[in-house]
Amino acid sequence: MAHGTSTRCRPRTRRSSAHTTPEVLSRRAPAAKRGRTELFKDPRLTHTRRLVTSAFPGPIWAERTPVRFIHRGAWSDTVEAHALGDAEKVSAIKVAEAGGELETLTEAWARAAVEVAEAVSHPCISTYRSVQIVDGFLSAEREYVQGVDLATAIRTGGPAPGAVAVGIAHAAAEGVAAVHAAGFVAGRVSPSHVLVGRDGRVRVLHAVTPEGAGHVNRERAANVDREVAFASPERFAGAAVTRASDVFSVAAVLHLLAVGRPGIPIEHRLGRVLARRGAVLLRSDTPVTGLPPEITAIVSAALSGDAEHRPSIEELQSALASAAASTDEIATWTRAVLGAAALGAST
Repeated sequence: MAHGTSTRCRPRTRRSSAHTTPEVLSRRAPAAKRGRTELFKDPRLTHTRRLVTSAFPGPIWAERTPVRFIHRGAWSDTVEAHALGDAEKVSAIKVAEAGGELETLTEAWARAAVEVAEAVSHPCISTYRSVQIVDGFLSAEREYVQGVDLATAIRTGGPAPGAVAVGIAHAAAEGVAAVHAAGFVAGRVSPSHVLVGRDGRVRVLHAVTPEGAGHVNRERAANVDREVAFASPERFAGAAVTRASDVFSVAAVLHLLAVGRPGIPIEHRLGRVLARRGAVLLRSDTPVTGLPPEITAIVSAALSGDAEHRPSIEELQSALASAAASTDEIATWTRAVLGAAALGAST
């Protein structure tokens, strides 16, 4: 081997970039500030649980995996370790592009959470009730829901009775309609984002997006039981998230809840991949099976691969109302699922 300094051992020189991107800026986020800053507090705040996340200077659009702690079938005091959603990403990137002083990731997240909490108020939407930054840590409080998310409910108890499935989807559609009325789109409606309480009330966890904002989905197609199977074809392709995208997601959650398998339009770019993992391929000229006959036509339209052929969320909500179970019936099903989960945890 020739003598001299090995290439592998030469000291690396730090390359400077002529362009300052939001990702680079985010890594220079200032140190955590001490003190308490109350950004938002809902005057109706009553029974809540607190979520605390650290202020870390990672890439602006990096996502943190949501972690839910389920104990004996009920939500514990830690309700949710929140993932950085679309609204937070868009908000943080806008700050960087404006040329102003870049916020830390925590500050950008908190500002977007406040914007949503002030704009959206509906019993079927679970928004944050209090947002503070304490010694550089984000402290957010949301309504405590003693119940279960639909992803866990389906894994535990299988498909719901038809009327119960329709009732849950109807309530979710009602909440999404409120989000649309406030000028947002929900953006992420999936079984993991829909909670059903022991009282039969349904809440959609807020993860809203400014209407018309672009979305790039980097999730793996294998995650059928998470979000990919419930993302509209246009959202998965990276196109702008629209109200029609939310209509698709609500209908896809209903299909899973009633049939036990996700429903995917055959035009979906990953339709055949998802079908090999349990999804049902849907054709536009074939009615959806497993649902009450009076709503099959509109649910089929809502699951269309073409966004222009889908009904509005108000039309879907109105149609589902005719076949929806009562809150008491939903509560009975939820308590049965929680009982099964508790029994499974004890064995």
